Amino acid sequence: MNGQAVNQQTIASMSSYIQQHDLFQPMLTVREHLMFQVLLRMDKNLNTNERQDCIQRIIDKFNLAKCAETRIGDKNHFKGISGGEMKRLSIASEVLTNPSLMFCDEPTTGLDSFMAKSIVQVLKTMALEGRTIICTIHQPSSQVFELFDSLLLMADGRVAFMGSIGDAKNFFSSQGLDTTRGTPTFNIPILGSGYKAGYWQQFVTLLWRSYVTLIRNPRLLLDRLVMYLINVFWVGIMFYNIGHAYSDASTIMGALIMVMGTSCIPPIYFALV
Repeated sequence: MNGQAVNQQTIASMSSYIQQHDLFQPMLTVREHLMFQVLLRMDKNLNTNERQDCIQRIIDKFNLAKCAETRIGDKNHFKGISGGEMKRLSIASEVLTNPSLMFCDEPTTGLDSFMAKSIVQVLKTMALEGRTIICTIHQPSSQVFELFDSLLLMADGRVAFMGSIGDAKNFFSSQGLDTTRGTPTFNIPILGSGYKAGYWQQFVTLLWRSYVTLIRNPRLLLDRLVMYLINVFWVGIMFYNIGHAYSDASTIMGALIMVMGTSCIPPIYFALV
């Protein structure tokens, strides 16, 4: 990079990756989601006021103030913020670590032409601040296409063109083609800036997110309660009166493993997902 050899850790520390499909906990608000990201990914020596100030700056920068206290939502639970706001939140989550290099996997997927242009304009503004923004994008409108500075066009896994947007127009016009239909596309490896929080801080943060998600979803809370009651009932029947002799040790061990599995694995899964 810039004529120097770099390793994976160096790339990860200076870059971020914005996925095509937004992944959020629907029960969290926009501000809570950003706080979750800050707790895990920013300097652990920052105090609470500094974290809150950073979050507020990001909210203002990406025009998320109107939905800052709104739960994110999703298609399966309830309607929360809009698709454009979700995409801006995805970008905002990565900007928290101030990366100099950003990879965006089809940032306009699922958006109408107006919102697509708005998202690309946000990326354009970030590029003007000194960041390098690399995007894959399919079938952009002419207005969106004009916002890009450089184009890498691939066909059947081979480079068909690489250069500025202006040069692309001249090149394809000389071939008798309509340049407004050109679609840049290339493959990007999944990268990330990693977590700066320690293991204990990660555990506490995941526990907080899991608690908020559970307490705001009474149906999920009831489902968990019923699941544990059923597990207790069946485990009690299966291992009732197993005895305490040495010959019963393997049976007791099986009971302990089953109890640990049924009680520990589901909370761990829900905390990590």
